[in-house]
Amino acid sequence: MLSPVTGLKCTLPNKGWARPTYRTAMIRLLTFVFCLFASTGIYAPAQAQNNSDTLRYVPANIENISDALFKRGILKTSDSAAVEEYVRIHYCGLYEQYQRDDFSWARIREGQTRDLETRLTTLPDGLEIANKLYLSQYDMASGQFGLLARSALNNVGTIIAFVDASGFLNACNRPFVPRVHPLELNLKLDKPVTLSAIPMSHDAAKALLADINARKMMEESEKRSVLLVFRVRITGVDPLSVATDPLHRTVMGQLDDIRIFEGPNRKQLLFRKVFETQPVKNGKN
Repeated sequence: MLSPVTGLKCTLPNKGWARPTYRTAMIRLLTFVFCLFASTGIYAPAQAQNNSDTLRYVPANIENISDALFKRGILKTSDSAAVEEYVRIHYCGLYEQYQRDDFSWARIREGQTRDLETRLTTLPDGLEIANKLYLSQYDMASGQFGLLARSALNNVGTIIAFVDASGFLNACNRPFVPRVHPLELNLKLDKPVTLSAIPMSHDAAKALLADINARKMMEESEKRSVLLVFRVRITGVDPLSVATDPLHRTVMGQLDDIRIFEGPNRKQLLFRKVFETQPVKNGKN
Protein backbone atom coordinates (compact mmCIF):
# COMPACT_ATOMS: atom_id res chain seq x y z
CA MET A 1 0.00 0.00 0.00
CA LEU A 2 1.51 3.37 -0.98
CA SER A 3 0.51 6.38 1.06
CA PRO A 4 -0.14 9.50 -1.09
CA VAL A 5 0.65 11.70 1.90
CA THR A 6 3.91 10.30 3.17
CA GLY A 7 5.10 8.18 0.26
CA LEU A 8 5.53 5.34 2.75
CA LYS A 9 5.44 1.82 1.41
CA CYS A 10 3.56 -0.34 3.91
CA THR A 11 4.25 -4.06 3.87
CA LEU A 12 2.39 -6.48 6.12
CA PRO A 13 4.55 -9.11 7.85
CA ASN A 14 4.21 -12.33 5.91
CA LYS A 15 5.19 -15.48 7.68
CA GLY A 16 2.16 -17.46 6.59
CA TRP A 17 -1.36 -16.97 7.82
CA ALA A 18 -1.83 -20.43 9.32
CA ARG A 19 -2.14 -20.29 13.13
CA PRO A 20 -0.48 -16.84 13.63
CA THR A 21 0.87 -16.05 17.07
CA TYR A 22 -0.70 -13.25 19.10
CA ARG A 23 2.38 -11.06 18.56
CA THR A 24 2.33 -11.56 14.77
CA ALA A 25 -1.39 -10.83 14.60
CA MET A 26 -0.97 -7.57 16.55
CA ILE A 27 1.92 -6.44 14.32
CA ARG A 28 -0.20 -7.05 11.23
CA LEU A 29 -3.15 -5.17 12.73
CA LEU A 30 -1.10 -2.15 13.82
CA THR A 31 0.71 -2.00 10.47
CA PHE A 32 -2.58 -2.06 8.61
CA VAL A 33 -4.09 0.71 10.79
CA PHE A 34 -1.00 2.91 10.39
CA CYS A 35 -1.03 2.50 6.60
CA LEU A 36 -4.76 3.20 6.46
CA PHE A 37 -4.37 6.43 8.41
CA ALA A 38 -1.37 7.53 6.33
CA SER A 39 -3.10 6.83 3.03
CA THR A 40 -6.21 8.82 3.99
CA GLY A 41 -4.27 11.79 5.34
CA ILE A 42 -5.62 11.32 8.89
CA TYR A 43 -2.07 10.72 10.07
CA ALA A 44 0.25 13.09 8.21
CA PRO A 45 3.08 14.25 10.48
CA ALA A 46 5.30 15.28 7.57
CA GLN A 47 2.91 18.06 6.62
CA ALA A 48 2.94 19.54 10.10
CA GLN A 49 6.71 19.84 10.26
CA ASN A 50 8.84 22.68 9.00
CA ASN A 51 11.91 21.40 7.14
CA SER A 52 13.54 24.81 6.77
CA ASP A 53 16.96 23.27 7.50
CA THR A 54 16.71 21.17 4.34
CA LEU A 55 15.36 23.94 2.11
CA ARG A 56 17.44 26.42 0.15
CA TYR A 57 17.01 30.14 0.76
CA VAL A 58 18.72 32.96 -1.12
CA PRO A 59 18.98 36.74 -0.61
CA ALA A 60 16.00 38.74 -1.86
CA ASN A 61 17.72 40.51 -4.77
CA ILE A 62 16.08 40.98 -8.16
CA GLU A 63 17.76 37.92 -9.69
CA ASN A 64 16.49 35.59 -6.99
CA ILE A 65 13.07 37.26 -6.87
CA SER A 66 12.79 36.69 -10.61
CA ASP A 67 13.52 32.99 -10.06
CA ALA A 68 10.98 32.78 -7.23
CA LEU A 69 8.21 34.42 -9.25
CA PHE A 70 8.76 32.00 -12.14
CA LYS A 71 8.95 29.02 -9.77
CA ARG A 72 5.56 29.90 -8.28
CA GLY A 73 4.01 30.59 -11.71
CA ILE A 74 3.42 34.28 -10.97
CA LEU A 75 5.65 35.08 -13.93
CA LYS A 76 5.13 32.64 -16.78
CA THR A 77 7.47 31.23 -19.42
CA SER A 78 4.66 31.72 -21.95
CA ASP A 79 5.01 35.50 -21.49
CA SER A 80 7.67 36.71 -23.93
CA ALA A 81 8.14 39.97 -22.01
CA ALA A 82 8.80 38.06 -18.78
CA VAL A 83 11.36 35.78 -20.46
CA GLU A 84 13.04 38.72 -22.18
CA GLU A 85 13.44 40.52 -18.86
CA TYR A 86 14.65 37.30 -17.25
CA VAL A 87 17.48 37.06 -19.77
CA ARG A 88 18.24 40.74 -19.35
CA ILE A 89 18.44 40.41 -15.57
CA HIS A 90 20.36 37.11 -15.40
CA TYR A 91 22.42 37.22 -18.62
CA CYS A 92 22.70 40.89 -19.46
CA GLY A 93 25.75 40.37 -21.72
CA LEU A 94 23.79 37.95 -23.89
CA TYR A 95 20.92 40.39 -24.07
CA GLU A 96 23.17 43.32 -25.01
CA GLN A 97 24.88 41.32 -27.73
CA TYR A 98 21.86 39.83 -29.50
CA GLN A 99 18.70 41.78 -28.70
CA ARG A 100 19.09 43.97 -31.83
CA ASP A 101 19.26 40.91 -34.09
CA ASP A 102 15.63 39.82 -34.37
CA PHE A 103 16.36 36.30 -35.64
CA SER A 104 19.16 35.52 -33.18
CA TRP A 105 17.24 37.03 -30.31
CA ALA A 106 14.14 34.96 -31.11
CA ARG A 107 16.23 31.76 -31.00
CA ILE A 108 17.88 32.78 -27.75
CA ARG A 109 14.56 33.63 -26.14
CA GLU A 110 13.06 30.32 -27.27
CA GLY A 111 16.05 28.38 -25.94
CA GLN A 112 15.98 30.26 -22.64
CA THR A 113 12.29 29.52 -22.26
CA ARG A 114 12.91 25.77 -22.61
CA ASP A 115 15.89 25.92 -20.28
CA LEU A 116 13.97 27.80 -17.61
CA GLU A 117 11.04 25.38 -17.81
CA THR A 118 13.35 22.42 -17.16
CA ARG A 119 14.98 24.16 -14.17
CA LEU A 120 11.90 25.47 -12.35
CA THR A 121 11.81 22.66 -9.80
CA THR A 122 15.52 23.07 -9.02
CA LEU A 123 15.35 26.80 -8.29
CA PRO A 124 15.79 27.89 -4.64
CA ASP A 125 12.88 27.25 -2.31
CA GLY A 126 12.67 30.56 -0.52
CA LEU A 127 13.99 34.06 0.06
CA GLU A 128 15.91 35.65 2.91
CA ILE A 129 14.89 39.18 3.84
CA ALA A 130 17.37 40.88 6.16
CA ASN A 131 16.87 43.93 8.39
CA LYS A 132 18.69 45.52 11.29
CA LEU A 133 17.44 45.41 14.85
CA TYR A 134 18.74 47.71 17.57
CA LEU A 135 19.35 46.45 21.09
CA SER A 136 18.60 48.26 24.33
CA GLN A 137 20.09 47.20 27.66
CA TYR A 138 20.44 43.59 28.73
CA ASP A 139 17.96 42.67 31.48
CA MET A 140 19.79 40.46 33.98
CA ALA A 141 16.61 39.29 35.69
CA SER A 142 14.73 38.16 32.58
CA GLY A 143 17.84 37.12 30.64
CA GLN A 144 17.08 39.02 27.45
CA PHE A 145 18.07 42.02 25.38
CA GLY A 146 15.25 44.46 24.84
CA LEU A 147 14.75 46.05 21.43
CA LEU A 148 14.54 49.77 20.86
CA ALA A 149 11.03 50.92 19.99
CA ARG A 150 12.04 51.75 16.42
CA SER A 151 12.96 48.14 15.66
CA ALA A 152 10.55 46.12 17.83
CA LEU A 153 8.13 43.98 15.84
CA ASN A 154 4.48 44.30 16.82
CA ASN A 155 2.17 41.92 14.98
CA VAL A 156 4.02 42.50 11.69
CA GLY A 157 2.07 40.87 8.86
CA THR A 158 3.69 42.39 5.75
CA ILE A 159 7.36 42.98 5.00
CA ILE A 160 9.14 44.62 2.08
CA ALA A 161 11.19 41.97 0.32
CA PHE A 162 12.66 44.23 -2.34
CA VAL A 163 12.40 47.85 -3.46
CA ASP A 164 14.33 49.92 -5.99
CA ALA A 165 13.40 53.53 -5.33
CA SER A 166 15.18 54.71 -8.48
CA GLY A 167 12.33 53.43 -10.64
CA PHE A 168 14.75 51.34 -12.71
CA LEU A 169 16.39 47.93 -12.69
CA ASN A 170 20.06 47.67 -13.62
CA ALA A 171 21.58 45.13 -15.99
CA CYS A 172 25.19 45.50 -17.17
CA ASN A 173 25.10 48.96 -15.55
CA ARG A 174 22.31 49.94 -17.93
CA PRO A 175 19.10 51.01 -16.16
CA PHE A 176 15.80 49.94 -17.69
CA VAL A 177 12.14 50.15 -16.73
CA PRO A 178 10.70 46.63 -16.48
CA ARG A 179 7.26 45.66 -17.74
CA VAL A 180 6.51 42.68 -15.50
CA HIS A 181 9.34 42.32 -12.97
CA PRO A 182 8.72 44.28 -9.77
CA LEU A 183 10.43 47.43 -8.62
CA GLU A 184 8.82 46.74 -5.26
CA LEU A 185 7.78 43.40 -3.80
CA ASN A 186 5.79 43.14 -0.58
CA LEU A 187 5.34 39.82 1.23
CA LYS A 188 2.17 39.22 3.21
CA LEU A 189 3.14 36.67 5.85
CA ASP A 190 0.89 33.75 6.78
CA LYS A 191 1.90 34.26 10.42
CA PRO A 192 2.29 37.73 11.98
CA VAL A 193 5.47 38.30 13.96
CA THR A 194 5.85 39.97 17.35
CA LEU A 195 9.28 40.42 18.89
CA SER A 196 10.20 42.95 21.58
CA ALA A 197 13.19 41.20 23.16
CA ILE A 198 15.81 38.56 22.41
CA PRO A 199 16.30 35.86 25.07
CA MET A 200 19.97 35.15 25.72
CA SER A 201 22.08 33.51 28.41
CA HIS A 202 24.38 35.69 30.51
CA ASP A 203 27.48 34.18 28.89
CA ALA A 204 26.14 34.76 25.37
CA ALA A 205 25.20 38.32 26.29
CA LYS A 206 28.69 39.01 27.64
CA ALA A 207 30.24 37.70 24.41
CA LEU A 208 27.92 39.83 22.30
CA LEU A 209 28.63 42.97 24.35
CA ALA A 210 32.36 42.34 23.96
CA ASP A 211 31.85 42.13 20.19
CA ILE A 212 29.74 45.30 20.21
CA ASN A 213 32.31 47.25 22.22
CA ALA A 214 35.10 46.11 19.86
CA ARG A 215 33.35 47.41 16.76
CA LYS A 216 35.36 50.15 15.06
CA MET A 217 34.56 52.71 12.38
CA MET A 218 30.88 52.70 13.31
CA GLU A 219 28.62 55.38 14.68
CA GLU A 220 27.73 54.78 18.30
CA SER A 221 24.04 54.30 17.44
CA GLU A 222 24.95 51.52 14.98
CA LYS A 223 27.17 49.52 17.32
CA ARG A 224 24.25 47.87 19.10
CA SER A 225 22.69 46.57 15.89
CA VAL A 226 22.09 42.91 15.06
CA LEU A 227 20.81 41.25 11.91
CA LEU A 228 17.26 39.88 11.63
CA VAL A 229 16.63 37.40 8.79
CA PHE A 230 13.18 36.27 7.67
CA ARG A 231 13.09 32.98 5.74
CA VAL A 232 10.01 32.99 3.55
CA ARG A 233 8.59 30.99 0.63
CA ILE A 234 6.33 32.72 -1.87
CA THR A 235 3.04 30.85 -2.18
CA GLY A 236 1.03 32.99 -4.61
CA VAL A 237 -0.42 36.38 -5.40
CA ASP A 238 -2.29 38.19 -2.64
CA PRO A 239 -5.96 38.05 -3.74
CA LEU A 240 -6.84 41.01 -1.51
CA SER A 241 -4.11 43.30 -2.78
CA VAL A 242 -5.38 46.53 -4.26
CA ALA A 243 -2.21 46.92 -6.31
CA THR A 244 -2.69 45.85 -9.92
CA ASP A 245 0.59 47.36 -11.10
CA PRO A 246 3.01 44.46 -11.77
CA LEU A 247 5.89 46.76 -10.87
CA HIS A 248 4.52 47.07 -7.32
CA ARG A 249 3.43 43.58 -6.31
CA THR A 250 2.10 42.04 -3.11
CA VAL A 251 2.48 38.27 -2.81
CA MET A 252 1.65 35.72 -0.14
CA GLY A 253 4.52 34.27 1.84
CA GLN A 254 4.90 31.26 4.10
CA LEU A 255 7.15 32.23 6.99
CA ASP A 256 9.40 29.29 7.91
CA ASP A 257 11.62 30.87 10.53
CA ILE A 258 13.33 34.01 11.74
CA ARG A 259 16.98 34.16 12.75
CA ILE A 260 19.01 36.82 14.50
CA PHE A 261 22.76 37.05 14.00
CA GLU A 262 25.39 39.25 15.61
CA GLY A 263 25.90 41.16 12.35
CA PRO A 264 26.01 40.96 8.55
CA ASN A 265 28.83 38.39 8.62
CA ARG A 266 26.50 35.94 10.42
CA LYS A 267 29.26 34.43 12.51
CA GLN A 268 27.04 33.77 15.51
CA LEU A 269 23.38 32.74 15.60
CA LEU A 270 21.85 34.52 18.60
CA PHE A 271 18.22 33.48 18.28
CA ARG A 272 15.95 31.39 16.11
CA LYS A 273 12.21 30.83 16.02
CA VAL A 274 10.68 28.18 13.78
CA PHE A 275 7.11 28.58 12.56
CA GLU A 276 5.42 25.24 12.03
CA THR A 277 3.63 24.62 8.75
CA GLN A 278 -0.07 24.04 9.22
CA PRO A 279 -1.18 20.63 7.88
CA VAL A 280 -3.65 20.43 5.03
CA LYS A 281 -6.78 18.54 6.13
CA ASN A 282 -8.22 16.02 3.71
CA GLY A 283 -6.53 17.70 0.77
CA LYS A 284 -8.47 20.95 1.21
CA ASN A 285 -7.13 24.37 2.10
